[in-house]
Amino acid sequence: MRQGVSVRIVRQTGVMADTKPESTKPGGTLRFRVEDRTRGIESSTWSLVGSRKSGDLYFSGREIMGDLKLSMHESGITRMAWTTIAAASRVATETDRVISRWTASHPLPAGWALVLRLSIPDSSLSEILPPIPERPTKPTVTLPAAGAGRTIEVRVLLGEPGCGGLRLEGEFVEVGRMTLGDGTLVWVTAWSYPTTPDAEEQLVSVRARAISDGASERPVPRVFAWGTDNDMGIPFVLDAGDPRPPEARPPVIPRYDGPPDVVVRTMSAESDRFGVP
Repeated sequence: MRQGVSVRIVRQTGVMADTKPESTKPGGTLRFRVEDRTRGIESSTWSLVGSRKSGDLYFSGREIMGDLKLSMHESGITRMAWTTIAAASRVATETDRVISRWTASHPLPAGWALVLRLSIPDSSLSEILPPIPERPTKPTVTLPAAGAGRTIEVRVLLGEPGCGGLRLEGEFVEVGRMTLGDGTLVWVTAWSYPTTPDAEEQLVSVRARAISDGASERPVPRVFAWGTDNDMGIPFVLDAGDPRPPEARPPVIPRYDGPPDVVVRTMSAESDRFGVP
């Protein structure tokens, strides 16, 4: 059984206090997903892992963290790259294991910055996967689905060591807080927005490309894409879920605990890249 952790919905204003907040300790992991038990659908489970000794922060799907992850380094450089172990069998010796690289963050007041946007459209939510009894349960924050025609956008904010307080205006869910090894603060929030026609078109394009590359042959395919936010220059990740149309999905979802077998393909410059675990 998956373990859920309740979160509070913050309405009107969310405040990161000047005092040090309760948060995951350095070296900890924050896991989260969007879920709607009534409709029997969910997103992929995503993980943020904080460094115990530095200001580095790592992000990826829970199932593929050991192969492919986004690394947000205290140097200001962010990279999507194969891990050292995965690169040994996937990348030629003379080839860089880094797939994408960013140097931008979106500055906010009092020493804070927005460093990552994750988009989870309601139309990308897929059938809830059956639990693997042998797999140990991990605390996971369960976010409420936004509903048809809407998108959950998860934002990762970093506060440099010694930063001041930050006030966010609007209605959002606080996903969690972390502290990194160098004292950097991490605040993760989730917002709900109407899904735009352009965003839905992008989702359809990513799924179609995954199908054309053989995603349907996998037991439980899950797709995501990444690129660069046009306005802020920061990494943008799209959770595209199961790319198969509903009529092509099996009536009984199989339990699968094998290797993720991550495949990465390049799309157009606008969509950048997508991955299928």
